[in-house]
Amino acid sequence: EQTHLHVQQESLVVPQADLIHALASLLWKETSEEPYKVIVFFTTARMTGFMSEFFNGIKNKTGFCDILEIHSRKSQSARQKASDKFR
Repeated sequence: EQTHLHVQQESLVVPQADLIHALASLLWKETSEEPYKVIVFFTTARMTGFMSEFFNGIKNKTGFCDILEIHSRKSQSARQKASDKFR
């Protein structure tokens, strides 16, 4: 069965100045009840790495789960490890 037929998907477009606040609010909302899986796409590998580092840096204060990152600047083994952990 095709994923898009049975998995809820949403998109959100916000101005860059509001990105961190909007993403934190969205993560807070979507992770408040288990089970959950959230995938966030960014336009660049650098932005993906930054957001991962930022949200992992504040997870003790916020209660967010581990943030995994997959992008072209990671080795294939690191990408595979993150993918396996996400599943």
